[in-house]
Amino acid sequence: MDISDDLLGSLFDEKVTPLPTKNPSMLSFDMWCQCSAKNIQRIIRRNRSWRPLRIYLLKLVIEFCKLANVDPFVYGGTALAVYRENGRMIKHDSDVDLAVLERDEKGVGAFTKLLRTCINHGVSYSGVSGEFPPFCASEESEITMTFDSRRTGKTWLHVNNTGVDSISEQFFYGKDCKIAKFFLSKTGLKKACAMFGKNIHTLNHLFSDPSPVHVDLFTLSPHSLYPDSHLQVNWDIPGVYDTSKKAFPLASILPLRDYTFENVPIRGPAELESYLKVEYGYLGRDAMFVAEKQLYIKIPSELQHLIPKHMLNSSDSKDSTPSEIKDDK
Repeated sequence: MDISDDLLGSLFDEKVTPLPTKNPSMLSFDMWCQCSAKNIQRIIRRNRSWRPLRIYLLKLVIEFCKLANVDPFVYGGTALAVYRENGRMIKHDSDVDLAVLERDEKGVGAFTKLLRTCINHGVSYSGVSGEFPPFCASEESEITMTFDSRRTGKTWLHVNNTGVDSISEQFFYGKDCKIAKFFLSKTGLKKACAMFGKNIHTLNHLFSDPSPVHVDLFTLSPHSLYPDSHLQVNWDIPGVYDTSKKAFPLASILPLRDYTFENVPIRGPAELESYLKVEYGYLGRDAMFVAEKQLYIKIPSELQHLIPKHMLNSSDSKDSTPSEIKDDK
């Protein structure tokens, strides 16, 4: 495998310090309290450098999901970018967020399909328990992925040495995080860095720490309290994100529609605004995260002097019209 479980565990131990919202110096633009007025410009500069690699990886992930017969759609900050930024990545967002339905109409798990495709096509993977079948990662594969929860180390997939027919998948039970992460493999990193003119320092940095370029793939399932009418994301972090409080109306997600993100055709929720208001609350650029509410609010006027100018200028964004691919109907 390209990336060890120990390394991935250290990279994605997403520890969070609650935000004291009354302290201007702790004003946070993200839910992890890691993007503040003090460091946002540095984050934006760094993201500008990583952006082409992230979009390149996104295209590979979409192709891989199609191969697995899985239908990913924009989620989280990427869905917000489609809705608010006319399909351009939010400048201080540090990754791409996608989601899939946990099971298809026949009850087959998305993780099962993805793992089966990894095994059949030589894509490096981790976060699976059991006796592994004979497996050789293809040197031509440009991606690698992990399936296990980085909160508890839980594995959702088990396989024995008989291979793809032995895959068993545990479905979400209300706690923990059922999320997959995609990265560029060493082959993918070499190709992408050469394509976008990145130097050897950047390449070596990503060899040792692949986290700056990744795609998150969340899973959604029927809501535990309203299974017939709402969906939930299978991602529950005590004190940070209570999935039971985030009930997405089924009609806000399905049927999926066609959009573009960074000029990449992509699927997305049926009603972006309806979904996003449940997910985030306030949807403007001038938003701060309130950990106690697990939502964003408009930054009070007395703190707006701390906001970068681009976050106050909405002239190049679409505050209510998503970047949708129009059909001819």
